[in-house]
Amino acid sequence: MLFGLIYLVGHSLVINTEYVFLSVVPVVIYSDLKVDKKTILKVNKGKSGVYRWTNKVNGDAYIGSATDLTRRLRDYFSSNFLFKEILNNNSIMYRALLKYGYSKFTLEILEYWDLLNPNYNICKTAGSSLGRITKDHTRLKLRYVWLVRLFKSKGNGLSFSKFLLYIWKKSK
Repeated sequence: MLFGLIYLVGHSLVINTEYVFLSVVPVVIYSDLKVDKKTILKVNKGKSGVYRWTNKVNGDAYIGSATDLTRRLRDYFSSNFLFKEILNNNSIMYRALLKYGYSKFTLEILEYWDLLNPNYNICKTAGSSLGRITKDHTRLKLRYVWLVRLFKSKGNGLSFSKFLLYIWKKSK
């Protein structure tokens, strides 16, 4: 029944650590989040990586990743952000943070991607396409997809060909 214990939420995993042994050794562990908040934001500024929130009460964990850990973790520390996201996305993790409070969680940085030097990755920075070479036919396909989305959202009753002509004239 391992599959019933691990499930995807957005782009992150929620794991019940009561049943699943995680052999990941964290790079950093923050156990007093109220005291460590400023340090957490300062130390992780501009770094990308993987993090884990663990509930001290029930052992449930949430694993996420971010290209800018400070920006992402600042959101977690903002109750206004959490309330807004619960209304929009009904996030399990956000609800748990508000229900139990920060004192009932530990935050672990599992890995800093910037410290890794992968040889096979085309893009060296997580979430960035800098350094990636895009072929012309791929750019045309991407442009077409972008135009179709733009047409669907702002077509204003024009036919697609007239919309393309309007966009083309506007760009000159």
